[in-house]
Amino acid sequence: MLISSILYVIILLAVVLGFSVLIYYRQKGKKVSGNLQVAWFFLIVILFMGYLLLPRAYIVNDSDYKKRIVIGISSMKLDNGEEVYISDNCAINNSKRPLYVETIRYIYSSGYSGMYSVETIEPYSKYGAKIDYAFKTPPQTIRTNVLVKDSHIKKWLREKSYYE
Repeated sequence: MLISSILYVIILLAVVLGFSVLIYYRQKGKKVSGNLQVAWFFLIVILFMGYLLLPRAYIVNDSDYKKRIVIGISSMKLDNGEEVYISDNCAINNSKRPLYVETIRYIYSSGYSGMYSVETIEPYSKYGAKIDYAFKTPPQTIRTNVLVKDSHIKKWLREKSYYE
């Protein structure tokens, strides 16, 4: 199932509201099962962690793109009639023009190291990797863990190749 980030946040807020209603009734002296409170608490934690950890899919059409959260295995019919299956981080090009994914390397000591490689996503196809930046310029430096003194790799989805 593909859902938007906004819908996921609305579901999370509804669960938080339900949990706060339980706490309110308990403070008013009404009887609320302790197991029910624990269940609501874990539901909130699971939804929050899911928002942070669930894979994302970028779906690019001719005029815009959408970022969706992937829950389970989904399928999508492209404009040319083909069907693609989505189960992990990916970018789906549902347009007539090619897209480009540039891999950027950040080195711990010096920050931005420049472009590492360029891959083409052909029209009406799927690219199976996590996209870190979509159609916006990536930062010159990123915050990294001090203990990791190696390089960090980020992927940038673009409409035009670096070489154009």
